[in-house]
Amino acid sequence: MSSLAYQAFINELLALETFEQVFDTCQKNDSLLTKELLAELTQQADNDPSNQQLSWLITPVSYLLGRKYLFEFINLSSEEALAYAREHLHVLATSANYKQFEHLSNEYAAQKEVIDLLKTRQSLLVMIVAEACFYASDWPRRRELLVGSIDWLLDSAATILFDSVVEENSDYELFVNSLKAIIDRCRKEDVHTVIRELDLAWLVQQAGESQDEEKIGYYLQALSLVGENLTQQGAEVWFNLGNAYRERVRGDRGENQELAIESFKNALLVRTQESLPTESQQTHFVLGSLYYQEKRWTEALKAYEQTHAALESVRGETLKEESRRRLAQDNTLLYARLVHCCLLLNNHKAAATYALQGKSRTLSEQLAGDRQPVAELLAQDESLARDYQSLRVLQAQLQERIDLLMLPRSEDDSRSFEEYRQEKERQEEQVATLRKQINVRVDDLVFTHPTLSLLQPLPPRTLADIQYLSATLGNIPLVEYVKHAGGWGAFVFGGQKVEYVALADDLLDQISESLSLLLQTENASKRTLFWCQEDWKERLVHLHEWVFKPLVPFLPSSGQVVVAPTNVLYLVPFQALCDEHGKYLSETYAFSFVPSLATLSVLLEQRKRVQSTPSTAYRLLNIAHSGEPGNYLTHIALEAQEVESQFEESVPLQEEKATLENVIEAANKCDYEVIHFNCHGKFFHDNPAHSGLQLAEQRMLTVNDIRINIRLKGRPLVTLSACQTGQTWPEQGDETTGTSWAFLAAGASSVLASQWNVPDRSTRALFKHFYQIRRQSQVSDAQALQQAIQQVRKQFTAFNNLPEFWAGFQVMGVPIPAGSQSF
Repeated sequence: MSSLAYQAFINELLALETFEQVFDTCQKNDSLLTKELLAELTQQADNDPSNQQLSWLITPVSYLLGRKYLFEFINLSSEEALAYAREHLHVLATSANYKQFEHLSNEYAAQKEVIDLLKTRQSLLVMIVAEACFYASDWPRRRELLVGSIDWLLDSAATILFDSVVEENSDYELFVNSLKAIIDRCRKEDVHTVIRELDLAWLVQQAGESQDEEKIGYYLQALSLVGENLTQQGAEVWFNLGNAYRERVRGDRGENQELAIESFKNALLVRTQESLPTESQQTHFVLGSLYYQEKRWTEALKAYEQTHAALESVRGETLKEESRRRLAQDNTLLYARLVHCCLLLNNHKAAATYALQGKSRTLSEQLAGDRQPVAELLAQDESLARDYQSLRVLQAQLQERIDLLMLPRSEDDSRSFEEYRQEKERQEEQVATLRKQINVRVDDLVFTHPTLSLLQPLPPRTLADIQYLSATLGNIPLVEYVKHAGGWGAFVFGGQKVEYVALADDLLDQISESLSLLLQTENASKRTLFWCQEDWKERLVHLHEWVFKPLVPFLPSSGQVVVAPTNVLYLVPFQALCDEHGKYLSETYAFSFVPSLATLSVLLEQRKRVQSTPSTAYRLLNIAHSGEPGNYLTHIALEAQEVESQFEESVPLQEEKATLENVIEAANKCDYEVIHFNCHGKFFHDNPAHSGLQLAEQRMLTVNDIRINIRLKGRPLVTLSACQTGQTWPEQGDETTGTSWAFLAAGASSVLASQWNVPDRSTRALFKHFYQIRRQSQVSDAQALQQAIQQVRKQFTAFNNLPEFWAGFQVMGVPIPAGSQSF
């Protein structure tokens, strides 16, 4: 059957509205009701997830196809048809719509054909209906169907077997083989096992719908059925009973807690890390939490350590990037309590280890992955190219909606203001929906095609790894901030030493207002709201006192410092912080920032593999776009010229040439020492994956674009002379999403980006000094930025004590000189 015929039939089905209409149409076009039709329908639904009619059609077509194969099995004794029937009918079974199966069973029974075949049909249907009831959690109905039909099933099978022997009819051979599975499942000596399991399931369901003492009673009855056999089902009952005792109100609290502990321990006899890692993780965590609430720190630590071990097993089996990210977020509380327990037991080294391992490893694993150019991957894999095209379609739809949203209201628009406003809101909702669909599609794409994802599974970094890292970097102090279950703190690594520094328990209350002002913009001036406050200087002193001052005794008097923030501390403007004497931190320290010290370790390993060559050194990719009328950046051309003058070779992409396609192609094409972006930047707190850089044709180079399409060569520095490009949105598990982190994952060794809207004049001067210092001195990017800041302050004396003008940029990445191979 041609694809055109299938497409025409799908178009016909899309016009229908009810199951009955689809049923009648498929009956009339039986030759088109095939596996190939369902495959084509499923592919189209995957490519266009917004088309709900396509998704809806999959269920009735699967059902009708399964029904067709079931008839084929009955009439032709085809074992293959039986397999197909169960496969497609399973789709409807798992949707809990088992009433359709009962309707199907009655339809067969009404035909009144030969009694043997009738019983065979009904026996098969009973099994399918029972399976559907299982997925619908309708335990009484499933028990009734199975228990009431066991003898009947056996009689039916026996009749078929007898007839096949007496008549020696070879047509029955496949029938006999297919019915052996039913006989094996329904032997009379196993009837009591089936009934016991169904009764047990019913008791568990009833307990889940009950309260307090009644709940415990049901679970105890269930355990009497389990007996001493150690089964997964029994372990689940023990686990649920433990939770019931833990939440019990009646009786002595201490006794209830001990009963809960004993129940969880019984569950763990089956739920081992080796056999059931997910269940082991869940049970150990609940047990640890019970100990933690009782302040039994040693026992809590032991249980949480077992949770961590099980979690590592689960993580090793988790392939999807989004799933790994979610795993880190869901287990934030585990590591917060692990660190806290270790601190309470005065084991700071163990606390530091769990602080390191508690942070998400997604970015580190992306950094460690291979980077084959996307164009090569698409040319090698037709399936990837086809799936990739579906992403492009969604992106084109998004751009079309954004263009409509940005159109000004025409003078001849006859709608009322309220109608116009509602239309704009509808368009904004469409844009938000498409952005979410693109996020999902990107995650699905990198999961389906692992070569695109860059993920390279990594073992957790240990304390010894970080100590080696510190020594490799010349004992530069490495600071890992942590938010644990008991409050806030920081681990300071220097050589073989590790120090824990406690921060105030109410740190968040003290600094949240100032940090929120750094995320807001004053409408008229476009200035960051923080700098519009009369008391901005006092706020910087206050932030220094709460966030950084406690660390000073454990740091050298000056030099480089690497900081891995956590939670809201990603938003702290460290270089602008001011001590009580009026001295800014950027005068004393050269800061490099990383999402975690584990990420820094991977970045350094990658940097070691890159050899600087004459063709790479001094080559610049210079991307500049001034924006659109009404939001025009007047300094773009001048900054582009000044930056270009610092390099021997430049590849310019400016104004109308700075299209999304040109930028991606140029970035992937060859090695650069520096890639410099000079344009508008946007950060969306509600959807960070669509943050990015504004290019020509009003199109954005988003985090998703960088993640999927860009593979940088030679580990260049990426400079983002655009607003808000250094902002990130920290989630639970310290998973961060932002433009700067995306470029690190794409292959940059360092990224220079802004935390707020920085004035044009001082920005041009800052970059001029930065590139000159970087070229003339063997210093790291962080040191070059520190020196450039001091040069700007000297050059513009009016700005000397106004960090808004010179402290907005920060370096993310490796704190070593460009091109350095000495490790």
